[in-house]
Amino acid sequence: MNEISKQEIVLWEGKPAGLSDRFKGIFRLNTTTYTLTTQRIIIKTGLFGKNVEEIELLRVRDLSVVQSIPDRMLGIGSLIVFSDDASAPQLLIRKIRDAQTIKDVLRKAVRDEKAAHNISYRDHI
Repeated sequence: MNEISKQEIVLWEGKPAGLSDRFKGIFRLNTTTYTLTTQRIIIKTGLFGKNVEEIELLRVRDLSVVQSIPDRMLGIGSLIVFSDDASAPQLLIRKIRDAQTIKDVLRKAVRDEKAAHNISYRDHI
């Protein structure tokens, strides 16, 4: 593998964008951040202490977008990541803008990462 393919690149960063999250953002209390890179998904939470959850893209099995009617009106949705990760078999990326677009970005990143490691890709993602 050459050096360029080993480099981790940030593909997307975001925060929850529900009504309560927007209110928290005014007071800088919305401390959850989501980061999607070419190698992993990272969720950081916590105002004083920090909790960091990561899933390698190689472990992702399936993706799903969930939107309630109010979510659709606000242009947000939640992305559920199903994985082979023992500590986080389901990871919820909640209340994000353009959830379907982010799902498509994540799907492509998973496909690319698995192809780079010669891992066959399941068509159901």
